[in-house]
Amino acid sequence: MESKLKEKLSKLYELAKRGVDGEKVNAELMLNRMLEKHGLTISDIDTETPKDRYYAYTTTMSNTLIRQIIYRVTERTNIYSLRSYKEIGVKATDYEHIQILEQIDFHLENFNKERKQFLNDFTDAYVQKHRLFKETTEEDLKNRKPLTTEEKQAIWRMSAIKETLSNKTYTKKLN
Repeated sequence: MESKLKEKLSKLYELAKRGVDGEKVNAELMLNRMLEKHGLTISDIDTETPKDRYYAYTTTMSNTLIRQIIYRVTERTNIYSLRSYKEIGVKATDYEHIQILEQIDFHLENFNKERKQFLNDFTDAYVQKHRLFKETTEEDLKNRKPLTTEEKQAIWRMSAIKETLSNKTYTKKLN
């Protein structure tokens, strides 16, 4: 098979596997037509054999995220662990391996950033829910500046979390 044809068929094949909605359907139709026209099958263009790949994790949360990413990219359920090395293994093609690595980098960084923000918001929500602050005075109200957009967004996030917290209250033990 000539290289231009193989390249075009390979691109259509990848788009048919990973495309979204209409582009995926169109790629499948075009791929099937071209395969039929040239008397080829999918196995003629899908020659890349999956190899054992390993992805290191450090925490239970990163283990969970990496497993989800691997499943999302490869759609394989035969993911295995090497617990003594803190690694997750799967058979993946070069293309899948690159996608997995890119998504791991993005999602672990994004997850940690979101988690840090959530913990800050949770702390604020807890303080507000249980009124762990001094009462506002008239002087405080006079000196209050208008809220910025970021401060308003933080209040909305904190309020949403506050509503999910329990209504347990402290009971004074000593008189």
